[in-house]
Amino acid sequence: MKWIFPLAAILLPCWATAQCPAAGSVRFDGYDYRVTSVGGQCWFAENLRTTHFANGEAIPVVDAPDLWDAGWPANGPAVVRAGTPRRREDLRARYGLYYNGHVAVDARGVCPTGWHVPSHEEWITLEVALGCGEEVARGFGFRGGNQGLLLRITDPELEQWVGLDAFGWGALPGGFRTADGEDFNLGDSNYFWSSTSRSAKSLYVRG
Repeated sequence: MKWIFPLAAILLPCWATAQCPAAGSVRFDGYDYRVTSVGGQCWFAENLRTTHFANGEAIPVVDAPDLWDAGWPANGPAVVRAGTPRRREDLRARYGLYYNGHVAVDARGVCPTGWHVPSHEEWITLEVALGCGEEVARGFGFRGGNQGLLLRITDPELEQWVGLDAFGWGALPGGFRTADGEDFNLGDSNYFWSSTSRSAKSLYVRG
């Protein structure tokens, strides 16, 4: 578990308490997302790639590092395309998009109706279902178990990214964007927002 300032940008999952739909997918903003069940929870099995809130309003897209570094828009939602160089549709299709923390907690919702960005407690439930002790799951820092291995997918193009994908979660290393607009770790690591505040300027995340 880590925390990060809201102007940084990382990936977003969506979560629902209901049983996963029989179709195995959910359509949102013109795209069919695969879903999977883990420990009684239903999760998107792909990173979010929408540029709209659930009510149809557009999320501002900020690609330029200099604008991101300037904090534009100040204290407002923004999405940035994943990958370097930016604006590559193949990377968007593969890894989804980066979102800042304001998007994760925006009242308009960034997930389909009936779905939401998982809370800190819901992430803990997932970790426990994967074999992590609850006391460890509630702690801060590296877990030391194989929870990530169970969620990661093995990709022959990425030598360092090996996993069992035991539940069809299909985690890929989408990397992240820092608060000053630099992109890091595409193909090496991933980080996911929660919707729970850790302080006035930070949210809990998983990575």
